[in-house]
Amino acid sequence: MSKGYLILGIFAAFAVVGCVSSSRFDELYQPSWAMDHFTYEGEVLKMKLDNYSGAGFSSKSKYMFGKVTVQIKLVEGDSAGTVTAFYMSSDGPYHNEFDFEFLGNTTGEPYLVQTNVYVNGVGNREQRLKLWFDPTKDFHSYSLLWNQRQVVFLVDETPVRVHSNLEHKGIPYPKDQAMGVYSSIWNADDWATQGGRVKTDWSHAPFIASYRGFEINGCKCPDAVAALDNMRRCSSGGWWDQPTLSELSLHQSHQLLWVRANHMVYDYCSDAARFPATPVEDGSRASSIWICNETISFRAGLHPPKRYSFRKTLPWTVLSNADSHPSIKAQTVPMTEETPLIPPPARSTPGSSFTSALQHHPPLVCHAVENISHQEEGRLHDQKENHDAQDQYPNTSQLDN
Repeated sequence: MSKGYLILGIFAAFAVVGCVSSSRFDELYQPSWAMDHFTYEGEVLKMKLDNYSGAGFSSKSKYMFGKVTVQIKLVEGDSAGTVTAFYMSSDGPYHNEFDFEFLGNTTGEPYLVQTNVYVNGVGNREQRLKLWFDPTKDFHSYSLLWNQRQVVFLVDETPVRVHSNLEHKGIPYPKDQAMGVYSSIWNADDWATQGGRVKTDWSHAPFIASYRGFEINGCKCPDAVAALDNMRRCSSGGWWDQPTLSELSLHQSHQLLWVRANHMVYDYCSDAARFPATPVEDGSRASSIWICNETISFRAGLHPPKRYSFRKTLPWTVLSNADSHPSIKAQTVPMTEETPLIPPPARSTPGSSFTSALQHHPPLVCHAVENISHQEEGRLHDQKENHDAQDQYPNTSQLDN
């Protein structure tokens, strides 16, 4: 297919499913409460919390699948006790919801970002992380990508969390309820900062969160259309259902691994006090890692990587979302200096061996480590970082194609 036809096809898909994209607040959203707590400065919307009220806004329409993005500059200075939220949610007691909650802190202490996923009214899937930048000094983008295979939480286009579709294991997945897009700022000093030990200091009010860059690229679901008809239409194929979006790319997997190893401070899956039995949908248990010495690892997937040459041979590991795609496992071929790499076409299972597709190279036996913990992920990632520093490992982004 030529590039011209491909572009036309993409535009046609957007037209069929009713996608919307805009950077203007008033085209996509409206204040939902405390309208006197909103101010507009050109393209920037400011929303404040004081000792009278917080504030919030909501999208004018609801959507099923797609991507929503907003750029936020969080409350500066002493923000302890405050919460700024950006989230998607459906209605009713059995609602679905994807949350970003930014938990304020005392001056000089980092913000915590709490994410959560509700499916059919059930949440309790909290993860918390510290950001790798100061979110109060400038605007940064926060996005939710939602399709029939996964929900991805992104910060400046870096994935910080993935919630995969595990319906084949009997776990419900949010794919049948249209969702609105919301943001709010409110006082939550009973729990937000250090478990509620640090209260909001109202002498620092008003607390102001600033917004810009409003974008919604999704399947619009009019209220006048029956829910079942909306679901059928939005599930019939949009840009979000492209095969390349059914799972993270290799580079994104590396990014997520880095976030978990260096910035995650709480994961509900590791909280034995709350969950004596590990939750079935635990993301860290949904991966296999193939470990081989002197190798580069690739996922076997929809489109094999192109041919590459590398100057160095190094140990490497890669995550494969094995529970979400049971037939896909990481595969490994040995490499020597200036070896053109061609991934083997055959798929493998834990403990099996396979033969390199490279001529004149012997078979290589690798093993898969199942049920790997976040701590082990961190150790493996640190190992890779050390090799990067010592051996000038090539940019992993080139492996995504």
